[in-house]
Amino acid sequence: MHRFIKLKTLVRLAGAVVVLAVLLFLGSCASIERMMAPQGEPAAGVEEPRAAAAVPPEKPERLPRFENQYTREELIKALVQFQEFSALADTLPRYMWGDRVFEDHLATIAWLENGPYKQGVGVTLRIYDQDGAEHARLTRGLSEGIPGRGRWWTFTYSGEKADFTCEYLSGLNGVPRKILLKNNASGETMARDPFFMEILGPEEGPQLDPEGKSVETGSSQAPDWFDQLRREEYQASLTPVYAGMQILGEEAVLIQGRWLRAVHLRSGSGSGALHAWLSPDVPGKLLRIQRSDDHIIAELTERHTDYERTLQHVNK
Repeated sequence: MHRFIKLKTLVRLAGAVVVLAVLLFLGSCASIERMMAPQGEPAAGVEEPRAAAAVPPEKPERLPRFENQYTREELIKALVQFQEFSALADTLPRYMWGDRVFEDHLATIAWLENGPYKQGVGVTLRIYDQDGAEHARLTRGLSEGIPGRGRWWTFTYSGEKADFTCEYLSGLNGVPRKILLKNNASGETMARDPFFMEILGPEEGPQLDPEGKSVETGSSQAPDWFDQLRREEYQASLTPVYAGMQILGEEAVLIQGRWLRAVHLRSGSGSGALHAWLSPDVPGKLLRIQRSDDHIIAELTERHTDYERTLQHVNK
């Protein structure tokens, strides 16, 4: 493994050990909420706590079965991936000045990507603070597929700490190969090749013949050392709360005024429990994260069917 990559891994693992130790000391699922939302009074300009919802539609006796299969590990990976988006927001200011840790988090997000995704389909998730006011908003989706090359993914994170849009091209092996970024607050843009591209080199994989048919020319899998690095960083990001998530079963949950079939997971018990509802049929899988006191930490609020790229000009 490249010495620079190995050093970055050791630094991230050391930081994760400290975080996990603090979480274990606190011994409360509310620690997850502290990681996602600020303490104290909401800043000026933040939305007021949400008003009472309208009368929901009657709960159906039956809901359609899932179109896609799932495993407990895949659902937990979706929760960790969501957590990594928050980490991206924290590293954005440093990235604009040259710190490449942002790319490390982005590589983990890409490695954790497990669909289901369709081109042009996206979702918006809202994150709430302890007072129930909106703290941040994440919109994400598959914006373009390029036969023989890979996929363009687009996401926008808007919050108190950062407001930016990022597009990245993942190759045939799922590794980010190009990053386009816009700081929506300042208007500053940039285009970069991730630092690990210098180590990985050109991608080998299916190419297109003159008729547009795929022709296998080599392996489209990420190198073993790169895959192992991503696994190590996933384990480092796997907090005891997420690692302790157990499937309670499938049930109906009200999302966007609609009843959806969801997989209900819980970590902990009693007043300290953390609940999550996910669907293998929804992009990113996450529907809602909620504490036992009914405080919603994050939830899906919008679905988009016309999701497109917006930063094509940045790379020109």
